[in-house]
Amino acid sequence: ANSQTYVADSSGTYRVEAFNADGCSGMSNSITVVLATNTVENISAQNSFTIYPNPNKGEFVLKFFENEKGECQLKVYDIGGRLVFENSFSVMKQQIPISLNTLEKGVYFISVEMNNRKEVHKLLIE
Repeated sequence: ANSQTYVADSSGTYRVEAFNADGCSGMSNSITVVLATNTVENISAQNSFTIYPNPNKGEFVLKFFENEKGECQLKVYDIGGRLVFENSFSVMKQQIPISLNTLEKGVYFISVEMNNRKEVHKLLIE
């Protein structure tokens, strides 16, 4: 790219090299970019759980459908793909209250791995 701005179109590690009028250059530190896809809802086609209320203020319930029981790995990612919360628990009842009220307002992705399946849902904290 030859402009002052660059919009990454794929995940990866990026660096900037800048040149002055005399031809001298300098290199920036590396930055890693993880792009969220627009197809996250498609991952959740199996729908073993739902989130309510959504949007919320960081307090919500994971509601599992009747036949869902077992060990659960819960991970929450921010819009930049950074892991911001992780917890493991046994799903023995249909509704599990979750408190993420320390997170800032924004869009997050909740990943639930259970019974050899992974499902992702979008969460909006207001």
